[in-house]
Amino acid sequence: DFSILFSGQLGGDMYWVDYGVMTNMWRSYNMYGPAVKNAWVAPFEYTVTDANGVNHVFGSSTGNINGTFPRALNWDKESSTVFSGASTRTSRYRTEQMNSSMILDGSNLKIQNVSIGYTIKNVIGIQDIRLSLTGTNLLTITKYPGYDPETTSSSSPMARGIDLGAYPAQRNYSFNVQVKF
Repeated sequence: DFSILFSGQLGGDMYWVDYGVMTNMWRSYNMYGPAVKNAWVAPFEYTVTDANGVNHVFGSSTGNINGTFPRALNWDKESSTVFSGASTRTSRYRTEQMNSSMILDGSNLKIQNVSIGYTIKNVIGIQDIRLSLTGTNLLTITKYPGYDPETTSSSSPMARGIDLGAYPAQRNYSFNVQVKF
């Protein structure tokens, strides 16, 4: 026998909280690669003349004005108010502010469970032997860059669609032997 269970959703936005942490430049680790490569950069070019009179040009006359991520920065020029639950605080990190770039499509298709089994009947002194192999959470197909578009870090129905970076469901495999005498 064989069975497979698919699940998924079409649409449904996810607010990826880790995006703000992984796309700003105030840390030197765990950066989201596409954010570093595709950050908006202002057109800026300058020339430095060294001690030998040789001009060296730095920057770019075109920048990356079509960057798909906000500009990379460490500190913002001005502090801003960040809302955190019922309280507010002042932050100098622009990427702690919620923005639409942190809202991503949570569409997905998952293979939740696959089971395959075989029963051998009338073995010497045994009525039957059933062998089966089962796998759960085997595959998720999605464009969502976070761990898992079905992951939630809260049991509150008000927090659905907010990915706080909780670990996704584990992938499990099991092999079973059932003997009937």
